[in-house]
Amino acid sequence: MELSKGIREEFDRFDFKNHKYLLAYSGGPDSVYLLWMLSFYYQDQLKDHIAICYINYHDSPFVDQEEKLVYDYVKRFGIKIYKDDVHYHKEQDKNFEEWARNYRYDLFEKIVKEEGFDGLLTAHQKTDHVETYILQKKRGNLPTHYGLRNINYYHDMALIRPILSISKKELTDQLDNNQLPYYDDITNQDPHKARTNIRKELTEEEIEEYCLKIQEENKLLDQLYQEFESYQNKLSFETYNRFDEDKKKRYCFYLLDSNNLKVGREGFGKRIFDFLKKNTSGTLKLNDDLILYRTTKEFFLAKDYSKISYSFHFDKPGIYQNEYFTIDLTDISKFNLKDLPVEIRNYHPGDRISTNLPTKDIRKALQKQGVPFYLLSCYPVFIVEGNIRCVPFYKDILDEKIPLKLHF
Repeated sequence: MELSKGIREEFDRFDFKNHKYLLAYSGGPDSVYLLWMLSFYYQDQLKDHIAICYINYHDSPFVDQEEKLVYDYVKRFGIKIYKDDVHYHKEQDKNFEEWARNYRYDLFEKIVKEEGFDGLLTAHQKTDHVETYILQKKRGNLPTHYGLRNINYYHDMALIRPILSISKKELTDQLDNNQLPYYDDITNQDPHKARTNIRKELTEEEIEEYCLKIQEENKLLDQLYQEFESYQNKLSFETYNRFDEDKKKRYCFYLLDSNNLKVGREGFGKRIFDFLKKNTSGTLKLNDDLILYRTTKEFFLAKDYSKISYSFHFDKPGIYQNEYFTIDLTDISKFNLKDLPVEIRNYHPGDRISTNLPTKDIRKALQKQGVPFYLLSCYPVFIVEGNIRCVPFYKDILDEKIPLKLHF
């Protein structure tokens, strides 16, 4: 057995020679194969770049055999091992697979951070890639990427899958032909597992056909998400209502993903989709930080504007910028001001303007100007000597007739 050109290129693509990784290791054929490929790549420097993490779940009567094989390879390659023993206790609404997945990735992340690794390597292969795609389709999932990515992230931990170019059968055949032992977990043959039945039915020819199909579908997805990015978070209903239902749902999830809202993603996506069916303006609170704002014309996700409070004092002419607005006070007459200093703060309930405008109540004046409801509480007012002397016309801001740009 030798290091294939494709896998070497993948290792080089991620600059393995200049990094140190933790390898998720089970003693099964996939992780054994990846460890061998890494040993060919690093030669006598393997232990300087790779350590393994093995978790004994004590979930079958054969785990002692599995663990013995793992330590045989540790001894053979002289690499460091991080070993953990854990017993599964059924948690509410969690099966073993879900619990074990969460447990191991949390452990991997902890070790990677504490020990200074550059990321985690997993031995997912081409068959896993195809199985994932088939399950995504069967479950009606709307992922941002079909199948498995070569690299993604678990929280801040880089997770690299460098052997997606080889199928399960191909790597197992290589191990068998070279009489390299591995542990074949009989729980992977459980007919009640969705992946088990998919794997049994897949031929090598079908796997290749699926890979081409996944590649094409991901190209289309990339184009779709590039389109979503072009909307810059705010989307008009004129555009949204031209989407088919699938695209509408994808955009709802895109809003969550672009705001890094992962906890409760499925539920939030459905809530947004249902909320957008309504015909009235309003808000949908997703958490303490994020609100979905809907007007009659557009919608977007943003922070809670009602919590915004600011106050800035300007003593001399100039151009100023902060997180709430950019303003050019070089010529203060454009804001009907005669003198500086001026305080610019957000609107407060009960504010009244001190000039001779017919409407003294600022909230009513803003509503009359068509200021969106979500901007009322953070709209800027100009205060000179304790009195509100200027409240910019919203249309003048939109038409850039005054040198003030709001960052909301």
